[in-house]
Amino acid sequence: MDDDRDQHSACGLAAVTRRDFLKLGAVVAVDSLLLGRLFAAARVLALPLDATPTFTPAPPPSPTPLPNFDGEGRITIEPNQGLVVMHHYTLRITFIIGPHGMKAGGRFRFVIPPGLPANAWWSPPQVNEPQGAGFTTVSWQSHAPARVKLEQISRGLHILLAAGELQANDTITLTYGDTRRGSPGARVQRTAAAGVAFHVASDVDGNDKFRLLSAVPTITTVPGAPVEIYLAAPSQARTGQPFTVRVAVLDFYRNAVSDFQGAIRLRSRGPQVTAPATITLTPADGGSKTFSVTPRQAGVLSFDAQTAAALAGAGNPTLIHDEKPAFTLLWGDIHGHTARSDGGGVPAAYYRYARDVAGLDFAALTDHDDMLDDAEWAESKRVTNSFDEPGRFSTLLAYEWTHWVHGHRCVYFAGDDAPIFRRTTPPTDTPAGLWAALRRSGAAVMTIAHHTRGLRGAFNGGQAEIDWHAFPPPPDLERLVETYSIHGHCENEELAGPDFIGRKGFVQDALRQGLHLGLMASGDDHSGHPGFGPGAHGEPAGLLGVLARANTRAAIWEALQSRRVIGTTGPRIVLDFQADGHGVGEEFDILATAPSPRFVARAWGTAPLARFELLRDAVTIHEAAVEGALSAVLEAADDEPTGSAHSYYVRLTQIDGHMAWAGPIWVRRGIRL
Repeated sequence: MDDDRDQHSACGLAAVTRRDFLKLGAVVAVDSLLLGRLFAAARVLALPLDATPTFTPAPPPSPTPLPNFDGEGRITIEPNQGLVVMHHYTLRITFIIGPHGMKAGGRFRFVIPPGLPANAWWSPPQVNEPQGAGFTTVSWQSHAPARVKLEQISRGLHILLAAGELQANDTITLTYGDTRRGSPGARVQRTAAAGVAFHVASDVDGNDKFRLLSAVPTITTVPGAPVEIYLAAPSQARTGQPFTVRVAVLDFYRNAVSDFQGAIRLRSRGPQVTAPATITLTPADGGSKTFSVTPRQAGVLSFDAQTAAALAGAGNPTLIHDEKPAFTLLWGDIHGHTARSDGGGVPAAYYRYARDVAGLDFAALTDHDDMLDDAEWAESKRVTNSFDEPGRFSTLLAYEWTHWVHGHRCVYFAGDDAPIFRRTTPPTDTPAGLWAALRRSGAAVMTIAHHTRGLRGAFNGGQAEIDWHAFPPPPDLERLVETYSIHGHCENEELAGPDFIGRKGFVQDALRQGLHLGLMASGDDHSGHPGFGPGAHGEPAGLLGVLARANTRAAIWEALQSRRVIGTTGPRIVLDFQADGHGVGEEFDILATAPSPRFVARAWGTAPLARFELLRDAVTIHEAAVEGALSAVLEAADDEPTGSAHSYYVRLTQIDGHMAWAGPIWVRRGIRL
């Protein structure tokens, strides 16, 4: 299993070079002799076979290229260990000039790693607000007269040698988070991680061509104080059959408090069980542990936990059955990012968190296509496969196709190998081109659109809004739609809010258009915390439930293809929805003379319920009385359908604002014998 290596160098030089282009905007110099040989070869290959040879004087030899010392130098960072997440520090970042010195006009480039949300990540270094976070100053020590100044760039600074010359072992020191004029310091990212790396490059000769430094010290960020106990239990179990409950001690930013030590008292609610009254965590547990439960009776079971220091948490409901259900409700997050693109952490840490902290049953990592080079895509596939453990924890190969005009879609594969098609390379720069390439690949594949109503503001020429009419998704390749994530609601304009009035990409628009898409949710977390993670505007991450026959990659794939899914805004809310015995995701026909279909939905919440609705063609047609209960039943018949084909789904809202969706089920009426 892959270890947790440097966030930005685990794939070696290939990854570093590409990141120089994409994330630093640097230009890598081209060998002029090699370029000349390529042109010469092209001229020879273009010579017609019957052409009369002509003899022309050989061109003078190309001048010997000047030696290129860009990328020289090294840095030190103090402090670089034990930085508590979201605390402010003063970091001294010292650049040591390389053996060939630096000429006037030469520069270093210093950029913080990407991450979201921006207000919970590293403070951007800045030089204009002495009392603001990230205020940065510069000093230097040189053998000869020199003058250094700072230039603001996106997420970082250029450190410019404005005059003079720096010699080997001269130093330039950034004071990042200089507090002497009132700044609180530089804020640390919200993710606890080892191997956090700043992007540092040098252009020693001032020709505006940068290369990354070959060795940059990394930083270790650590969790804050514990604030909650998190419990994750399976949503279904059988009497007499043991199961495990995951307990994790988390800080405010959902990092596992790895050095926590102490006893946790447990209390069960519901049917009789055999379970420990207390569990004890030590630093060897890394902030997370499981305990075994054997239920003795059928019913609805949940656990509470508390410590002597008043840390507390409440678990999700577990439905205890006497008989094995036809399907098992499994929970996962199949949309998230690491530092291989614009998130935090590394792929191995991402999956380890999903399994050992969030207690998920399955997960997928979806770093951005245009930020992954081939080596990083190979790493993503290798790590994803290494964490796939049938019966315990399942993974899917995936990436995100990130188009700022045509919208974002995650691409998922059923197998253990997969191609990557990037939106930056025609013909896969449109949804239609992507789908065509996926078909030609022969892979078992599906795509899922997300934040379909677009983003706030414009990015790279677009708002990433899905146009269901311009590119209607093929029904065999796109079976689901991400109704909710950290970017908020996409179901309709009312839930999305005033920033999205007039948008055309809502989920209900797709359903009214006749597209058969199951309603799911997922995280789109950028902190390396699948299953959790706040959005840029405070929204919690979504969660995906699937009704699968087993916890295996193949069984979860079949459930996704069959649209047997539940989407929630984070909690493990249980929904069961049927129409005349048909479950979520199904399509069925009824006779024109048959009675109206009968709908039955059941809900078990994690907080008192506020509203439980049945919607036909995106319009509410029935509500169940819930009256603040923790569970509810909705029963209805659609006596006044119009037209011949309809979609039905249920939506649950809790008093705490969390929501869940199940469906649709599609009913075609009018069949005549």
